[in-house]
Amino acid sequence: MECSSPPPLTDDQLSAALDQAAAPDVIDHLASCASCAARLEAAQQAEQSMRSALYRWDCPTPQTIADYHLGRPSAEEQRAIVRHLETCARCSEELAELVLFMRDEAALAAPAEPSPARRPASRGWSLARLLPRVPALALRGGAGAPLMFETDDGVTIFLELQPVAGGQIELRGQLVADDQDGWAGALAELRQSGILRATAAIDDLGTFRVAALPPQPTELRVTRADGRALRLPEFELAS
Repeated sequence: MECSSPPPLTDDQLSAALDQAAAPDVIDHLASCASCAARLEAAQQAEQSMRSALYRWDCPTPQTIADYHLGRPSAEEQRAIVRHLETCARCSEELAELVLFMRDEAALAAPAEPSPARRPASRGWSLARLLPRVPALALRGGAGAPLMFETDDGVTIFLELQPVAGGQIELRGQLVADDQDGWAGALAELRQSGILRATAAIDDLGTFRVAALPPQPTELRVTRADGRALRLPEFELAS
């Protein structure tokens, strides 16, 4: 099929049309020329095929994410996965779903009536309590005193809340524990009204960050690779 309005469009003009940046005369040409319109459609199909082939090409496999949750990879591999989770929302969602699934499976497999001495508190969660604010304390680079939570087994979590654009709140946290290395790579889950709003991976220094959350009552849960978990009571997400 030949161009009905010669000269035919160049490859650069078709590329601009693909990027939604074509000049008006190119748009008019495509509207009247079946040949060039067909070339554009073929280019769009080729681009879509390439995107499909490259989609999440650098993401770890579901099995790798499962192995990470179970603590199987080496320390170097775990650090690489943590770095990936910090920037990949898709893999963070997969990990959060896996954590919830395995937690529910463990609950179903647990004895129906364990003895009082062995009965876990709140389905195995270590519950934290809110401590009085200490104005002298603040996370590095922060402006005000953070919220402080502490568990009976010696884990302390500091949360700093900062307002950002659009009325949202940025949350920065730090977890401090005697077994600090065991919490590296743990998954932090933030829920509002029972809905999972965001996840973050805790780094080697115990810090994590969520860029923006709506200012609503929020619950934080942290689960590490070996299954140990803690939960903070609901707190007000306001600076």
